[in-house]
Amino acid sequence: MLRFRLDDRLRFEPTDTPEWAYVLGKESLTIPGQIVCAEGEIRVRKSVGEAAALAVRADFGAAGERTLQTCLLPDREAPYSLAVELVRHRLMLILAKLEDWNLTDLPADHEIMRGLDEVRANFTRALIEDEPASCQAAHEALGRAVALSESIVRAHAERQLRTRIRAIGDPDRRSSVSAPMIGCLAPPDLFGEGLTRAFRGSFDFLGAPVSWNIIEPEEGKFSFVSSDKWIAWGVQEASIPVVAGPVLDFAGRSVPSWLHIWEHDFQSVREFAFEHARRVVTRYRKAVTRWIPISGINTNEVFSFSPDQMVDMTRLAVLLTRKIHQNARVTIEVDQPFGEHVTTNHKGVTPLMYLQMVIESGVPFESIGLRLQFGDACPGHSSRDLMQIAALLDSFAQFDKSVHITAFGVPSAPLDANEPHADLWTEPGQAAWLTDVARLALSKPYVQSICWQSLYDNTLAPEFRHGGLFRADGTPKPAARKAAELRLGIQNRTLAVTTTPAAGVVTQ
Repeated sequence: MLRFRLDDRLRFEPTDTPEWAYVLGKESLTIPGQIVCAEGEIRVRKSVGEAAALAVRADFGAAGERTLQTCLLPDREAPYSLAVELVRHRLMLILAKLEDWNLTDLPADHEIMRGLDEVRANFTRALIEDEPASCQAAHEALGRAVALSESIVRAHAERQLRTRIRAIGDPDRRSSVSAPMIGCLAPPDLFGEGLTRAFRGSFDFLGAPVSWNIIEPEEGKFSFVSSDKWIAWGVQEASIPVVAGPVLDFAGRSVPSWLHIWEHDFQSVREFAFEHARRVVTRYRKAVTRWIPISGINTNEVFSFSPDQMVDMTRLAVLLTRKIHQNARVTIEVDQPFGEHVTTNHKGVTPLMYLQMVIESGVPFESIGLRLQFGDACPGHSSRDLMQIAALLDSFAQFDKSVHITAFGVPSAPLDANEPHADLWTEPGQAAWLTDVARLALSKPYVQSICWQSLYDNTLAPEFRHGGLFRADGTPKPAARKAAELRLGIQNRTLAVTTTPAAGVVTQ
């Protein structure tokens, strides 16, 4: 068992089923475990006897609420200091990424190296001093380490993005280096002149809505009105590529309510899925450029599929799409890419393991889709900093496939105005986050496109009611202007350096 000692700055409500923590094994893969918070400690019982790490979502003062993790630690009787172990892991991650990104040769007087020295000094104090000085030093080190890691990611992203943009403009390399694309998901339930006016000229492609629960809200009763209009507009009027999907989205947001009664009947669910996918792909095969046939199946959020059934359903979706639309490009989407769902849902599968199973089974697909959505109460949406997002993107590069960020975003207002640090999610904060994460993602040579999660604010949306680029009245938020600036900068190869910190970034 692992035990972690809490302090006055890290407090949690006593519970035996925390939603704010999960367990990690080797290679940062989530593993099943039982986590209990009681008597000033967090106690972790793992499903394996090997060393493990704890990831925990907590209030870190000026940085707001975010999720951080420890290193892999062996079992021992004495409790570890949670604050100290969080610093240890962040310091280890910083050093690893400095080496991965060829930044270890920076001069000693560079601000990044000076910041690293400060973090090390505070961490050393936390190790050798007694309480309460040790606790104070650990928290100072943690705040500085998170701020430093943000600076490192920005420096790396700026350098890589400039290199990528220059390569696009190089006539000798134009055939092998394509410009990354910026798109946005259209609202699945609405279509109108105001929405198309907001979309026109702002994005490179349209994320078309084909949500199962919208198209077939009742079994056997279909409505393609919204998807028909959006796809027709994208092809005929806007003349931009259309990306459709997820066709089969097994996350809770898109599964029709009538399908839940078949929760334990895989064969019936498979037959319904086949009919829905066949109907959608057949209808839009002449208009869609790229398909996302499936998403969210590895989380087992609604159903309880076995790993073999997950692969079987994925194979069905991909092969059916290819059979109907023979020249289609196919993206398999991963929801909740950090995989924290596996600790509490033992029937879930980590994203990396799911993709490995799909590849080993011979399912043919060109690219991986990732949903990077943070800042609300939905599963898998706890806030992450830029270093964590950068490390996540790098982990998916191992599959040697292109990556599309199929939905990314944060809200521009908190869901609950009374929650701690509710003022961090604002319209300027959303714009700063979009700028940071978009530039980070586009700096990765394997990332081919990014797509914002929602065109406009929808108070009826199951997630991110304030997650759009446009307000409900149709006026643009600052994030919409930032997205347009990024797109124009890529087209003109004039992207400027940005140092604006995103919401929740420590700046002390």
